Amino acid sequence: MFTMVNLLPLEVSIQGIGIAEAAADKAVRYAEQRLQGGTIEAPPIRIIEHADIRRLLLGMQARIRPLRALIFEVAASLDIVRNAPDADTREAALEFAEFLLPGCKTCAAETAFTVASDAIKIGGGFGYTRDAGIEQPLGDSRIMAIYEGASGIQARDLVSRKLLKNGGARYRRFTARIQHDLASAHGTAESAIIDGAASDYLQWVGLVASGWIL
Repeated sequence: MFTMVNLLPLEVSIQGIGIAEAAADKAVRYAEQRLQGGTIEAPPIRIIEHADIRRLLLGMQARIRPLRALIFEVAASLDIVRNAPDADTREAALEFAEFLLPGCKTCAAETAFTVASDAIKIGGGFGYTRDAGIEQPLGDSRIMAIYEGASGIQARDLVSRKLLKNGGARYRRFTARIQHDLASAHGTAESAIIDGAASDYLQWVGLVASGWIL
């Protein structure tokens, strides 16, 4: 049961990142070759040099790379569950992995679709054709939102079972890892972490406050 419940969402997460990476790769290769713009005096330039195209491409990698690292971390934790010699280590690794698996699965599914959608934008009209090779990742990724538990089921599982069960033990395992890493940051590194997260934190405060006031 452990293998089925935890391994299948992890496999969907890996599939999602693979689809996203494939779509992003196609978008980069197209943007490096497609010429557009220019004047009589100046020749056209590759669209990868246009600011909005670069924004889309960098946005793809900003979604893919952190999530891929997180999936690797969860996979490593599940390996520890299977192979660690002592029970306490296995329990800690399991609680950490179980808390993050719903988010990994759901975010990977949504990231695959979002990245594929942005890749189509980069392709312009060509991006919508079969020859571009991006319509397939887009279609493949959309169904992932219902694989191994739809996104809403994953959200309910995270809150009802992973967050609240056992007095929030899994949540504390997760936040303890973050607090440990933050405690090891010093000086400018710590300031950079705070500044980099400030805007996202502001958005979360607004979201939580809006939900509360209703």
